[in-house]
Order: sequence, then C-alpha cells, then structure tokens
Amino acid sequence: ALCDHSESHNAYARELNLSLALLSDFHPKGAVSRRYEVYRDDVGTSERALVVVDGDGFVFWSEVSPIELNPGADGVLDALERLSGREARPEQSAPPRTQSEAQR
Repeated sequence: ALCDHSESHNAYARELNLSLALLSDFHPKGAVSRRYEVYRDDVGTSERALVVVDGDGFVFWSEVSPIELNPGADGVLDALERLSGREARPEQSAPPRTQSEAQR
C-alpha cells in the first residue's frame, strides 16, 4: 500500500496494463501500513514494503526494502506467478488485526 491517492494507482495500473487490485493507503493516511507495521510516523510515510495477499486474505509474500532502494517488481511478479499456480504458501500468516480484534 502506498500513501498515494487511488487515482495515482489507477493511472499506474492503466500504464502497465495491470488487471489486479492495487491498494491505496491514502485516507486515513497510513492506516493499512500501520496494520502491517511498516508506517514511519517520524517521516509520515510508509516503508518501501511490497505485499502480495492471496484470495483468502493471507500474506503470500512480502518484502521490505530500504526507502532509498527501488525494489522493482520482480519479487511481486514471481510471487503472483507462484500464487496463480497455488504452490504452498511460503509465508502463510493471518491478515493483520487491530488490537480490539486480538483481544477477543
């Protein structure tokens, strides 16, 4: 999730002919990034985190890179290819929960 507006994502998806959903973490700013523990309050933006979530809402693959490094799309594309083949989930984990959900 980027802290960009969804219109930025829509333009990016059109440019690359993507047919998959891209998450915008624009408002409330950083809400999703905080749930994935990659929001940086000190600078008001997210880490450079890439996450592929499967159809059941589980994290299939993720990578956090230094903010100054552009990780490219190879890892995401590889994860999507593996996910489409339904290989075993290498990082199977539950979706992030809020504190109130965790206390139930």
